[in-house]
Amino acid sequence: MTGAISVTISVTTPNGTAASASNFTVTAAGSPTITSFSPTSGTVGSSVVITGTNFNGTTSVEFDATAATSFTVDSATRITAVVPTGATSGPITVVTPFGTATSTESFTVLLTVHSRAISLGLARHLVARGHVTAADGFSACHASVPVKIRHRVSGVWRTIDSTFTDATGFYRVRIADKPGAYRAKAPKVVIDNDVCARAFSPIAKT
Repeated sequence: MTGAISVTISVTTPNGTAASASNFTVTAAGSPTITSFSPTSGTVGSSVVITGTNFNGTTSVEFDATAATSFTVDSATRITAVVPTGATSGPITVVTPFGTATSTESFTVLLTVHSRAISLGLARHLVARGHVTAADGFSACHASVPVKIRHRVSGVWRTIDSTFTDATGFYRVRIADKPGAYRAKAPKVVIDNDVCARAFSPIAKT
């Protein structure tokens, strides 16, 4: 085997030393292999159990070349890894001092959906303002995101102006002062593996 060495075993006492008649063969750990992983898909932050061989001493676990920042070698045949931020769909790779194993199947990275809410207040002559919030606090879904102001005309909602939120999720835009019903819309936004869900404000009237 690659890296194997043969040595004798000796025992030393005050009365002398005895050596084994035959050699004992010491073998280096073999290269790792990946036989399966479960689940086969998941979102960033989810856990994946990787099954295979020769996982002792694992130095890196990668999801389509993106290194996992958190993984645990449970045993020589099992690793639990967390899907890292920025991971894309592709094979899983395990790196040890004795070699590298890459899965034959791909792990599918699913989009994480963040629910949102948007408020709308109207001030005379006429200013629309409010806040966009993400239910889980994911800042990319409330900071610098688009907002559309819509006015209902003959039963149809029409966009009359648009703006962007600031870093806190606040928006403010001056619009034409027309009687009727208004509402604000935060359109769906996709950011890498994250989806900021579409949201509508309650209706406000002038």
